[in-house]
Amino acid sequence: LIQAAIQLAGAATTEHHIIVEADETLPMVKLDQALIEQCLCNLLLNAASWSKPGTAVIVRAVLQGDELAVSVLDEGPGMNESDLRRIFEKFYRASDARPGGVGLGLAIVDGFVRAHGGSARAANRENGGAEFALTIPAAIMRADAMEDSA
Repeated sequence: LIQAAIQLAGAATTEHHIIVEADETLPMVKLDQALIEQCLCNLLLNAASWSKPGTAVIVRAVLQGDELAVSVLDEGPGMNESDLRRIFEKFYRASDARPGGVGLGLAIVDGFVRAHGGSARAANRENGGAEFALTIPAAIMRADAMEDSA
């Protein structure tokens, strides 16, 4: 899923060091792969557009209790507090937004994650940059159910 999102983001992320931190024992969870892939792609594109070429963009995925937690962290300038409160609103663009875009990418992320019963949040990182975190209820697929769906 993460690798597919990186491929979907394509050339926009090639000048960044994409680092994936995911537990190899992370179970398969039931979700709409295309929607969550698009969420991750949107977050990767956002991180790449706000951080300088050559910097790292980190994608983390862990199981926290009964939720799948996925975060995208960048080394950009971070966000103003007023932007943090509205960042997932439709058509909202950050006060210092770069040209291009119409303010739908993060609203789409929020909508797709909510459709899964989850939530999205944004925060500034302690040492600079931004973190976008998604939590999605993790209905874990049993091995026999995965074989039946194959």
